[in-house]
Amino acid sequence: MQRKMAGIGVLLLAFVSYARADEREQIAMARVHLTTEASLTTGCTRVGSVHDHSVKDLRRKIVKARGNTGVLSFRADDMATIHAEVFWCRRSAENAPPDIPALPPGPPPPPPPPPGPSR
Repeated sequence: MQRKMAGIGVLLLAFVSYARADEREQIAMARVHLTTEASLTTGCTRVGSVHDHSVKDLRRKIVKARGNTGVLSFRADDMATIHAEVFWCRRSAENAPPDIPALPPGPPPPPPPPPGPSR
C-alpha cells in the first residue's frame, strides 16, 4: 500500500512540475515583444533568428532561443512564413512603452443613483 501511495505521489509531483513549467513558458511567451522596427533593438543583444507560420509557435521559439524581442520580416517568395531576428533586451516587454496612444478623456461618469426609500 505504501509503494502504491509513493507511486501516486511521484506521478502527482511530475504532473505539478510539468504544469508549472508550462505556466512559466506561457508567461515568458506573453512577455515577448514583437515589432517590425529594427531601431527598437538598439542596445539589445542578438541571439539568433527563427521562423514559423504561427505567431504562437514563433513566440515559443523566441523564448527557447533565450530572447524577449523579435524583429519580424516577411519574404516575398513565402508570405505565409514569419521570420524573426531574436534579441534579448534589458527592457522587457512588460516595461516597454505602449504602441497605442492613450485615449482622450471622455465625459465624467454619471452621478450615483439617489438613495432608495428607507423602511
